[in-house]
Amino acid sequence: MKIEINRLLAPVTALGPGRRLALWVQGCDLRCQGCASRDTWDRGAGTVTDTAALAALMAGSITEHGLDGITITGGEPLQQAEPLAELLSRVRAHAGLESIHVLMFTGYAWPAARRRAERLWDLVDGFVCGPYRLDRPPKAGGDPLVASANQRVIHLRPPAANPPWPKTVELQMMIDGDDLLMVGLPGPGDLDRIRQRLADRGVALEAVSWQN
Repeated sequence: MKIEINRLLAPVTALGPGRRLALWVQGCDLRCQGCASRDTWDRGAGTVTDTAALAALMAGSITEHGLDGITITGGEPLQQAEPLAELLSRVRAHAGLESIHVLMFTGYAWPAARRRAERLWDLVDGFVCGPYRLDRPPKAGGDPLVASANQRVIHLRPPAANPPWPKTVELQMMIDGDDLLMVGLPGPGDLDRIRQRLADRGVALEAVSWQN
């Protein structure tokens, strides 16, 4: 089975508990205003790969680096629900990864998410559900993995006690080839403020993922 992805990064510490392997799928029809990852919207703009080959790559990375979990984001994961179910089944089939913690971000509200991807319920441990709303900043003291106040965190299985669930918002800087990546869940306006602060110091960004 084939799946279209945007990128695969590790170790990621800003999208769930512990050190994680993060997969961004390619393609999203929801297109929330203010999305920080507009580069993941268009189908055909990513890399199409075989789920078996990708699962082997992911399992090898998790084992080699001693990672604590997998985070699936995008793009919209549930618009490729069947390939993702196949992918996660293959990853969990590797020795030692049967209980690896899997967290998925989706722009669908929880009832719609359940209808779209029932096969995933035995493969995913937790969801962050709901569209990103630029006009609804997250509540102070709320879950740091919620980017807007309308979103919900759904734990299908209890979150891991070790490493603990994150308590604060984190933005992580990573380099992927020629790209400088900011991984995490910035608040409304944060990305433009960061861009302006860099410009004030003479650092001009050639292109950014949250604007056309």
